[in-house]
Amino acid sequence: MASQQLGRKREATRRRLLDAAYRLFRERGYDGTTAAAIAEDAGVTERTFFRYFTAKSDVLVANWELHGDALRAALLTSEAAEPFEVVRAALLAFAERLAIDMESRIESAIQIYADRAAFLAIVASVLELEQDLAEEIGRRTSRSSEDLHVRIVANASLGVLRASVRAFVQDPQQSRLSEAINSGMQRLGGLYAALEAAGQPTPLALPATRQRNP
Repeated sequence: MASQQLGRKREATRRRLLDAAYRLFRERGYDGTTAAAIAEDAGVTERTFFRYFTAKSDVLVANWELHGDALRAALLTSEAAEPFEVVRAALLAFAERLAIDMESRIESAIQIYADRAAFLAIVASVLELEQDLAEEIGRRTSRSSEDLHVRIVANASLGVLRASVRAFVQDPQQSRLSEAINSGMQRLGGLYAALEAAGQPTPLALPATRQRNP
């Protein structure tokens, strides 16, 4: 019981920090907001802030990482037979969490997209999902995650997610987000069909390491 109460208290503090951060990002911009200011706005000390987050950028991407976890879980637990359907469902799982989380923060989201430093921090988090997509697509097609065709499909699928999220930020309707993902994935149907119909896998050719003279 005590551990549960402590867990709820920690989660409540974490949520206050996240809410304070998004509020200040909207008002002052990402660069104009300090960890100390976030802590003060949340009613805790700066030392407490750093117990939850190692840096200001961690606050920014914290929920995006949870959205990514939802995508990964959907990839691993999907019972769909077609890789196309597996990936589509995973992207929709990400989108569902994102839409709920941003429902009361859309102004902050727009500010983040206009702030280069903040935007790059989120993009870096989202780009990590490409490897997860490549690994699952490769596993389900008996190919390496470094196969050129697998990488092309994974990259294009992540592109659908990124473009759909951007459209959602500009016009925040949850139905629009899922519709954009479904529409974008339909456009990739040919890529998935070609991947499954192709013969031998094509390893991704990496540049050879240049030898240095002794």
